[in-house]
Amino acid sequence: SHAYPVLKEIGHRAMMFVPTDYVGGGVLPHDRIVPGEDRVLSYQQLDSMRDVFEIGSHGCSHRILTHLQPHEIESEVVESKLNLERRLGARVRAFAYPNGGFGGFNEATEEAVRRAGYQLCFTGIAGTNLPPANPLRLKRYNVEDFGLRYFKSLLDGSADLLRLKDSLLGVSVKALVNRTLGLA
Repeated sequence: SHAYPVLKEIGHRAMMFVPTDYVGGGVLPHDRIVPGEDRVLSYQQLDSMRDVFEIGSHGCSHRILTHLQPHEIESEVVESKLNLERRLGARVRAFAYPNGGFGGFNEATEEAVRRAGYQLCFTGIAGTNLPPANPLRLKRYNVEDFGLRYFKSLLDGSADLLRLKDSLLGVSVKALVNRTLGLA
């Protein structure tokens, strides 16, 4: 409701990653902890915004792939791609690892993504991608509701300091805080 009209007006495209088991209004497991209005869009809504958003897969169940058996990993990456392609009538070329920080992907998950036919795969690790970046381990920035100054820093590249939150130390501190708050 916010990004689509702005991106359309300025003629900029973006990517949106969808966990297919939740399309149509399901609440993702991590969103049950912190209440909000973060619902997954319907296929009709996704289809209506394809002029701006390229739709990519975020797996079926949004489970962390490295916690799954090989056949489950394969199912997550293949079935989600097939479901999106069938329902939207368009090729899906990109995948984003659920909880794609350190420990959320590895060689086995990367190989499953490659076998499924994805050309691009995004981690949850913040940063820019410089040659020769691995197209199946791309960094990205989440757009969060931290205000306009934060958003501008994402666009001008000055937000690279945020990569610290995805370092091994940052991940450890975040886990400690979540445990302390009873969120993990």
